[in-house]
Amino acid sequence: MRELSEPGPETEKAVVRPRPAWLRALGRDDPPAEVEVAGEAWHRVTVYKHDAFAATALYARVDDPEHRLIAKFARRQPAFGVPMGWLGMSFHRREQRVLSRMAGVAGVPRSLGPVGVAGRIFPGAAAREYVPGRPMTIDDRPDDDYFPELERLIATFHDRRVAVVDLNKIDNLLIGDDGRPHLFDFQISLAPADLPAGWRWIDPRSWLLPGAKRADRYHLMKHRVRRRPDQLTADQLDLDRLRPVSVRLWRKLVRPMHVARRRLFVALRIRTGRGDPETEVGPEARGQAETHPSLPPAADSPEPARTTTQSP
Repeated sequence: MRELSEPGPETEKAVVRPRPAWLRALGRDDPPAEVEVAGEAWHRVTVYKHDAFAATALYARVDDPEHRLIAKFARRQPAFGVPMGWLGMSFHRREQRVLSRMAGVAGVPRSLGPVGVAGRIFPGAAAREYVPGRPMTIDDRPDDDYFPELERLIATFHDRRVAVVDLNKIDNLLIGDDGRPHLFDFQISLAPADLPAGWRWIDPRSWLLPGAKRADRYHLMKHRVRRRPDQLTADQLDLDRLRPVSVRLWRKLVRPMHVARRRLFVALRIRTGRGDPETEVGPEARGQAETHPSLPPAADSPEPARTTTQSP
């Protein structure tokens, strides 16, 4: 266990525990130290994130460490005897469907196929291209082309009948070393079946797609308002007017669930204070993003990096 100093008028020390197995996608296991992808051997460099839904790690090719990839492992750990592998596989298949539909689009990492461990395919695991860059922070002021290009990228998702959904989180926006925008996390994205126009109504996800697209556009505008207001008109700066019904409902219905979850984590002594993710021990607290600045990533360590996220 690790002691953290809580900031405030009266600073006190709180003991934080690592997550219990039932709150980790792979239980007590870490992502495999060695994997096979596309006929090549890769060794683990660091674990970026290991939460209840998936574990994500950076790997380097054994015979050429300059070549790197991201491997993501879906949840397989039961919770209190209840099988949860089905949930992990659902998120895994959804993400792979989005990557397949968006193949060839600049700003979306290329899928590299399944992950093997000890000569066998690891269920619910997939690899994708490593994009050198860093997650956006609240202090960033991207260059003039970043948000217009991101807007075009999101429009391409929408044209292909995909809503990104998780654009609310600032650290899901990647600033590449090339300065361009990249998106990489699609496990909760909405991608209805690719049916002929006259038959799309039979997939209930199609009914949710228009609202999810409006939420994407709102969250994009929210980040632009906060990072590059100089690029916007007075009407575009009025977020209250632009906020769609789906986001308003999220605030009323879903946010209390997030607050309750944070309180649970504090009660379990997994987090401290208000239950912010950066107070955790381990890779769950590392940036909420799956790529890292072009500097060499840190070796596996229980110490979390401090990051800041912002809610809508």
